[in-house]
Amino acid sequence: MSAADSSRSNWLAFRPSEKRGEAAHSGTVSLPLVLLAWCMGIAYIQTQTSLWPLRSAVILAVLLANGLCALGLAKSYAKPPPKLYQWGAGLAQALLAFALGLIWACWWADTRLQARLPAVLENEPLTLVGVIDSLPHPLDRGQRVTLRVEALSPITALNGDKAYPISPPLGVETEHDQFSWPDFRLPARVSLSWADGLADQVRPAQRWQFQVKLHAPYGNQNPGGFDYERWLLEENVGAIGQVIRPRDPAEAATIALKRQELVWNPLDRLQRVRGILRHKILQAFVTRDGLAPYRGVITALVMGDQRAIDPADWRLFNQTGVGHLIAISGLHITMLATFAAWLTGGVWRQRLRQGNRQAGSAPQAGLVVGVLVAAAYCSLAGWGIPAQRTFLMLLVVAWGTWRYAGSQPLFSLCLAAALVLAWDPMACLAPGFWLSYVAVAILLWLGQRRRLALVTPAPPNGVPDKYQAWRRFGGSLQEASRLQLAISVGLVPLTVLFFQQVSWIGPIANAIAIPVISFGVTPLSLLGAIWVCLPGIGSDLGLQAAHGLLAALIAGLEVLSALPYASTSLPLPAWPVLLLAGLGCVWLCLPLRWPWRLLGIGWCLPLLLAPADWPSWGEWRITALDVGQGNAVLIQTQQHTLLYDTGPAYGNHQDASTRVILPYLRHQGLLPLSALVVSHRDQDHAGGLISLWQATPPEQFYTSMSAAELPAFITQSGRYQPCRAGMQWTWDGVHFAFLHPQEPADWSSSNEKSCVLAIWTARGRQEQGLLLTGDISQRVEQALLTRAATDPFMAARLKQPVLLVPHHGSATSSSAAWLAHVQPRYAILQAGQHNAYGHPHAQVLERYRAQGVQLLETRQGGAWRLDFNTADVLQPSAWRQENCRYWHHHC
Repeated sequence: MSAADSSRSNWLAFRPSEKRGEAAHSGTVSLPLVLLAWCMGIAYIQTQTSLWPLRSAVILAVLLANGLCALGLAKSYAKPPPKLYQWGAGLAQALLAFALGLIWACWWADTRLQARLPAVLENEPLTLVGVIDSLPHPLDRGQRVTLRVEALSPITALNGDKAYPISPPLGVETEHDQFSWPDFRLPARVSLSWADGLADQVRPAQRWQFQVKLHAPYGNQNPGGFDYERWLLEENVGAIGQVIRPRDPAEAATIALKRQELVWNPLDRLQRVRGILRHKILQAFVTRDGLAPYRGVITALVMGDQRAIDPADWRLFNQTGVGHLIAISGLHITMLATFAAWLTGGVWRQRLRQGNRQAGSAPQAGLVVGVLVAAAYCSLAGWGIPAQRTFLMLLVVAWGTWRYAGSQPLFSLCLAAALVLAWDPMACLAPGFWLSYVAVAILLWLGQRRRLALVTPAPPNGVPDKYQAWRRFGGSLQEASRLQLAISVGLVPLTVLFFQQVSWIGPIANAIAIPVISFGVTPLSLLGAIWVCLPGIGSDLGLQAAHGLLAALIAGLEVLSALPYASTSLPLPAWPVLLLAGLGCVWLCLPLRWPWRLLGIGWCLPLLLAPADWPSWGEWRITALDVGQGNAVLIQTQQHTLLYDTGPAYGNHQDASTRVILPYLRHQGLLPLSALVVSHRDQDHAGGLISLWQATPPEQFYTSMSAAELPAFITQSGRYQPCRAGMQWTWDGVHFAFLHPQEPADWSSSNEKSCVLAIWTARGRQEQGLLLTGDISQRVEQALLTRAATDPFMAARLKQPVLLVPHHGSATSSSAAWLAHVQPRYAILQAGQHNAYGHPHAQVLERYRAQGVQLLETRQGGAWRLDFNTADVLQPSAWRQENCRYWHHHC
């Protein structure tokens, strides 16, 4: 058997019962195949709109097990041909593993879904007792905390005439022990926002009693956006809400009461230690000139807490392709564990040699120390889900190395994936899961193919020994460069799939950033964190050195990102294109001559040249994004895009642009914007203006805001222009016209100055159009109707089949006269779930229904899309309904 065949056999099968040189038994089944089938069963459930009934899945598993037993009996009595039996047994075992994966994923998800807050308790005042089990998240006002729930009591939640009194299931003392627990489960964890002066006193491992209002987990749903509801289910958070605000200072003591300073639970005490460490690290960077700009990155490298990183830094890291390094990532944990194992093995061998004994146990000692170091580093991250995945994978690889001396790489990889998905079945939906496993697979495969020992031959005669070290270093550097290039090429399809972006400078940036962060910044940060916490020392020298090295690296990354075509945004590819690009990347990594490798580049070209989904000439598309309590509507013609409003600011350096708009534009390949319209200055409409402009400045900018209300870099850009009634233009056969305001000085409120934009196309005698209204009031509506009575153009422009509901459905807008004139068929309603303003008003909704208008609510359907095409048929589609999963609300 050749070396290549031996390497291939190591990848394709795991046969622990075999001895070297013996042929495999005819009934032996490849265990990697069984493990992959288990993983596929778990992953299949994550694509379903509803969970399988557990009874059906169990019946399927029993039938498959019976079939497997029948195959065994057939082999014993009928003695079928070995190949036929091997294929049949392998298929039966794989199907059984698939069914068992289904059962496990369904049980795991059903257990957590059953613990969600029931609808009968939503927005009802409740008393909650729980333990702070994670680091508090600072907000602009107050903090967000996560509690492990111990009791809900005793305020009654009403459902008609029936009351559901709540008593604590864990024996926490209350004044209402006579009540009995109803027939639903208590949420395991609850996420609360607390806008109060006492919020700064919250520490992990404290037991608190709050008066709260809760609701079921809910998040915005948009193409390319973050699935907040999935993340909450994965974190086992069954409800989100807020602490009730006191009406007077005397009431504050009853609304929030600390019951115990320190709960003696190991995991809670670990969170307390992490909280103290984070506080000391952040305080170490308080200088005379203010705060160190990259202290959030240092905190992320030490503790995995990324919430203090500035959004501008995140944009830089993503543009240069080094975002995976800015956290306690699998790479950092692996490198630290590897370094500890290598150092321990070296010391062990040296001590054993001095004692005239063999050093055969040195690799095992290194593995043990490496695993322990990885466990300690994961503890700094609070054993978050990414850290759990990395540690499980390291544990399996260490076990495989100990037991089989690394001869079964595919088995180790499949076993690690199976254990990770058994621990967290939703891990297969995380980009990091696929990126890390594909990268490791590339490394293992290239290592098997090339026999990467990184050992140079003995120097020829006459060459001094001092050159041998330089040749070894050069060979190692060359091989590391090849591996980095192979990983960068191999991950291109996944990068486009998950992030719709390719960083062409990524290989260069990673070649610089990986050693600097992994062997420079991270060790200095860890040593600095230890020094800061040691009594009697308290030196911040290590942290300052790490910050200086990081600042130098970021300066170099900024130079790289400023290069032309440093990164490219691509639309989400079709699956055939993605699979073809994956095959092309595999072909490029094969040990072939370059003329043949060019075929792989050809297979990747459709991925890099795939066009965005643009309408035809004269056609256009509306996408009403789900941004919560705010407006953001995208208009797309054949060659132009216009965004109306930028959504709200969410606080803590987050807004609708960073969370929703920019991910959607990248997902669809629609950057840059042709025009941006911000209707007025309110934060639910202009909250994302700054971050959107910094990421991708539009070619034209229209707004009712004056130059004094805008930053100088916007007014001096040459793109700013106030919106005024009468302004018109045409793009690709689609007409645009501002209808309001005529003179902003005539209106005292910023809402009444909102830019009103009409968009339409003419189809013979019939028009297809949209009316965007901002936050206009009934007073502005009446003014527009008055002008329409004498102006035929205005009267025609106000009559549109699609209307953006003014002011999110407020009672001060959408008068009966207005709706009677506009006569919309569809009304887009963008209002936040459980918003504090009570939008939309019940009377306004009834007014629209009385007119026969179909309401398209983003809080129920997520992002809505309407296509105006030559067929003159409007067919609205809701993203939440089209991409429904079993964990989604309103699905």
